[in-house]
Parts: sequence; structure tokens; C-alpha cells
Amino acid sequence: GAVALSLDGYRAYHRERAISDELFKQRRQKALLELQEKYEAEQIERQIELLRRENQLKSTEIDNRRLQQRIWWLLALVFAMASVIVVNVWRGLPFFAVTVLAGLTAIPTEFYEAAEVDGAGRWGRFWYVTLPLLRPILAIVILFSTIFTFADFNIVYVLTRGGPQESTHLFATLSHALAFESMQLGKGAAVGTVIATRAAII
Repeated sequence: GAVALSLDGYRAYHRERAISDELFKQRRQKALLELQEKYEAEQIERQIELLRRENQLKSTEIDNRRLQQRIWWLLALVFAMASVIVVNVWRGLPFFAVTVLAGLTAIPTEFYEAAEVDGAGRWGRFWYVTLPLLRPILAIVILFSTIFTFADFNIVYVLTRGGPQESTHLFATLSHALAFESMQLGKGAAVGTVIATRAAII
């Protein structure tokens, strides 16, 4: 009788163990399915977001092409770079004009009066008084202008995208075109390294 009871208890234990293992497997399988569904849902959302961005970029590119077709001078090889230069000068002119004006107002009028007493004309006063005293200001203006133009991206990207025939590329737009449009990441990184090196030298 004791042996039968022990066998019944052993069998009951194994049945309970088997049931608990089966429940654990079912819960595990359910959890894995939920994780897989969540992962698939996230992947679908990411793909939808990527498609939406691609559509936005394509529509923007189509709009830009239509606009460029209307603006003929951005498509002409002769006038494209001139257009970029004009826009760059127009953008930087207020800052540089205010900076030079501040330097001019800082020059004491006594220097001009002394030069006039010594017989200096307008050109002499400019060459021997104004220009030497403005050299530090002009150096700062030229430095900032060089840095801004050297690392500029927006003007060329909006106006010409580096065209026509890659004639208006700057280092920043060339790096972007190589890395993200042509998917030549190595060349794009190399151009970026050149930008960083020259900026450090400047």
C-alpha cells in the first residue's frame, strides 16, 4: 500500500510538472509571438516613415526642378556660379557692413584733422589713416567671410544642388552628394576630412 501511494504521488508530481512545463512553454511562446508582432509592427512603421520621407524628398526635388526650369540662369553654366556668388555676398553684406561701420566710427577724428593739416587729401587720409586703423577689423571680416563661404551648404543646395555639370559644388555640398546621394560614404568622409583640416588651418 505504501509503495502504491508513493507511485501515485510520483505520478501526480510528474503530471503537475508536465502541466507546469506545458503552461510555461505556452506562456513563453505567447510572449515570443507578442515580441515578434511588436517588432514587425515597429519595422512596418519604420518602413512607412521611410517611404513618407522619400516621397517628401521626391516631391521637394520635383518642385525644385520645376522652379529651376523657370529660373533659367541657375541652369546656365555661365551664370550659375555668378548667381551663387551674388546671393552669398547679399547674405553676408549686412553683417560685414555693420562691422566695418563700427570700425570706422571708432577712429578718432583728430587723426583726420592732423592729416588734413599736413596736406593729405581724401585718398591720402584713406590710405594712411583709415586703412591702417581698419586692418584688424578687415582681417576679422575677411576671416569670417572665408569661413562662412568655405563651410556653406544652404545656398548651393537650395539654388543649384551643385549643378549644372557639378560646376557650383562647395566642399560641404560635394561631401553630401557623395555620401548621401551617390552612397559613396568613403569619398564623402574624405571630403569632410579635407573640410575639417582646412578649417583648422584657417
